[in-house]
Amino acid sequence: MSISWKHSTIAVVAPTLTVASPTPEARSTVPTPGNGLKAGSAGGRIIPFMKDHLGWWYDWNPRPSGHDEVYGVSMLWGSGNNGDEDWKRFNEFSHMADVPKYLLGFNEPDCDGRDTSAKMNVDQGVRLWNQYIAPKGQQGALLGSPSMCMQKDEWWLKQFSEKNLNRQWDFTAIHVYKADMDGVRQDIDHYWNTYGKPILITEMACVHDNGQFTACWDQNQINQWIYDVVDLLEADDRIMGYAYTDGGGLGLTSPMDGDNLSASGQAYLSAISRYSKPQCSANKDCPAGSTCTNGRCTTSGGSKPPPPPTSCSWEGHCEGASCGSDNDCSDNLICSNGRCAKPGSSAPPPPSPVPCSWEGHCEGVYCANENDCSDNLECRANKCTRP
Repeated sequence: MSISWKHSTIAVVAPTLTVASPTPEARSTVPTPGNGLKAGSAGGRIIPFMKDHLGWWYDWNPRPSGHDEVYGVSMLWGSGNNGDEDWKRFNEFSHMADVPKYLLGFNEPDCDGRDTSAKMNVDQGVRLWNQYIAPKGQQGALLGSPSMCMQKDEWWLKQFSEKNLNRQWDFTAIHVYKADMDGVRQDIDHYWNTYGKPILITEMACVHDNGQFTACWDQNQINQWIYDVVDLLEADDRIMGYAYTDGGGLGLTSPMDGDNLSASGQAYLSAISRYSKPQCSANKDCPAGSTCTNGRCTTSGGSKPPPPPTSCSWEGHCEGASCGSDNDCSDNLICSNGRCAKPGSSAPPPPSPVPCSWEGHCEGVYCANENDCSDNLECRANKCTRP
């Protein structure tokens, strides 16, 4: 997906519209897709590098494919009339008999880029919603709203919400392209205050959108933005999940550099891996409709296969990993002589040489402070470095 067209090719005059602010729903109404981790991927190219730290992903298609190890979220992208990919996606969805657990609505119907936005008027969107999406919701799917190109300046979704929809959406899907946390908060506040539903950020990146749409170009700013936005979204209980995008037109903000993670991708991995700790020990620790699987609250279809016998539920914190306290060790392991060990046993010998014991926090990875670096690495000039 390319985003370079945004704002630069759009001539849209937003109509004046007053929408009464609804009473916000309970913030835990809709569970996070997949294994309960908020972090996700829009596009999926980063999955091979950080699958153990992601809870969900999507690729703008009705049936996400190629990464079964992470829970895939379905989508009806558009009407089929705005590009070859749009037609393929619409045709596949129109023949899809199964009911997904989560279903996202149209992608940016308020903009007109061919195969980058759905481009449809509100009445057309209502007809398609009632014909294709609402029936899936009536059969049990949790529905995400159409996601807006215009972000907090949107008007399309406001008009759409006032129409006669056969089934309302359960959560609001939004795109966040801002260059600072104030802008991110303003987008979130707009959608929460206007629609009062849990929010799933289905695309995000560091972008200057004040009049133009230009991806951030300073790597230090991008890295800090990634760390700050992950911390912000993890702490905000209005947010049920978020996905960093690997679409085109992102420059240095892209998480991929060819077939490998870029510096921005490394920063995202480092930032989200701080939150991928075990969530549960039993089903009672999870929201309704979820079960505890390998330390994660999982929704139907989102379970991961059990780890090998020598593994544990918190990768990088298994037996033999370095630790400073029991809290650094997975499951029922304890910290003994600086190593995670089984209770009642002496610490095992150090593991065979590996880059480090905490994946995503090894030498050379972006850091904000010492706590972001594995083992005895130090944070110097925002890089994990050997003493």
